[in-house]
Amino acid sequence: MTARWLLCLAAACSGGAPQIRAKPTPVHLDITAGKDANQGGTFYVVVRKIDQAGFLAEDYDAIADRLFAAPPDPAVLRKAIVRPGAALTVDADRDLAEGEILGVYFLFSVPGDAWRLAIADRNIHRVRIVLGAAGIVSAEQQ
Repeated sequence: MTARWLLCLAAACSGGAPQIRAKPTPVHLDITAGKDANQGGTFYVVVRKIDQAGFLAEDYDAIADRLFAAPPDPAVLRKAIVRPGAALTVDADRDLAEGEILGVYFLFSVPGDAWRLAIADRNIHRVRIVLGAAGIVSAEQQ
């Protein structure tokens, strides 16, 4: 039997067309780093999936340790280098389980209070982020 025939048979037996799960649209992070970001040195942005409680509980050192973990942390979806005075776009897939959110972390050498943000709304497709010397100056979720 061919695969197409089996698919038709399965659809007929189930009473309808086979359901194909649509892949979630990625989130586009438009990041602009000020010239003074991270005291002029390069640093990382990390995007990972995590539950809300974990996002609130994890500290900076735990995130930094996961960046270069061996084996790699499967929750890390993307990492990229941020250069002060430059702009970049980071696209992150959003194949999240129920209750998971996206955590976006900026690993400044000396982080201020605003070094991370959460994207909990699944309808958000773009976030425009402006970075200052030691943290996020603004984040507009669209």
